[in-house]
Amino acid sequence: MRKISFLMIFFFGLSLVFAETKEKKRDKYLEIQSNLTTFHEVYKKVTSSYVDEINPDQFLKAGIEGMLKTLDPYTVLFEKGNTKELDILKFNKYSGIGIQVGMEEEEITIFTVMENSPASRSGLLVGDKIIEINGNSLKNKNANDIQEYLLLPVGSEVILKIKRFDEEEPLDYTLTTEEILVKNIPYFGFVGEGVGYIKLSKFTRNSGYDVKEAIISLKTNELNGLILDLRGNPGGLLDEAIEVLSNFLPQNELVVYTQNEKDEVKSKYFTKNTPVYLEKPLIVLVDEGSASASEIVAGAIQDLDRGIILGEATF
Repeated sequence: MRKISFLMIFFFGLSLVFAETKEKKRDKYLEIQSNLTTFHEVYKKVTSSYVDEINPDQFLKAGIEGMLKTLDPYTVLFEKGNTKELDILKFNKYSGIGIQVGMEEEEITIFTVMENSPASRSGLLVGDKIIEINGNSLKNKNANDIQEYLLLPVGSEVILKIKRFDEEEPLDYTLTTEEILVKNIPYFGFVGEGVGYIKLSKFTRNSGYDVKEAIISLKTNELNGLILDLRGNPGGLLDEAIEVLSNFLPQNELVVYTQNEKDEVKSKYFTKNTPVYLEKPLIVLVDEGSASASEIVAGAIQDLDRGIILGEATF
């Protein structure tokens, strides 16, 4: 009799849990539907009744971008036919002037000037603030907004108005776009006796292979310790983060997984290849510009006690 009572209580409790979960799910969908109705009514009313003519496509896109801006800089909309940034990750090249930009003190700032690029030959410097491109003011713009001005066909003219910290008046630069080859590793070498150093700037195609080749090259000399520099690395392809980790961790090691809001694990990612640098000391340098795939690599190295993470808090 006690067993039956226990089972009845257990199943009754279970049914309450299921009912509560189902009710929460239903409430969430009702809330979403209600908000979509509100969005639709505002969009319809403004586009049909506003005093000035409105481009419906641009207005809708502005609404979507506004929603995404409340999240983080890495949640963005890629529309069909406008995937230039994704192509850079896949093909390691693009047509531009050879700079990487980001936000500093709410201003679009040059973070990287690539060697032998139109930007470096013209004298642009890291830290320069871009205030205009081709006569278009960048006030209230973010780094993602200006890609359409910079990722242009080869031979396009780009006119920049620059604010530099030691100059009273803005500076004007006229550049011509070229095909820019993206280097995953701009530099590697030795920084001390037996201490190797690898600067990894992005996680684009072949990043893992490039790190492997750099380590093998360093090992032709006596390599007693290694510094992997991920400072300012904004991330990139998840698969390449796993490839990079495969150089430092045992094969088939779980390094990252994804889960939904119900804590259900959706995907698991394991190291794939035989490591080339497994047991000797490893330091990973990070800063506030280390994001996305950089954080995955640094987090796995830290959680699995493979090395020391040194620097500032990541993005």
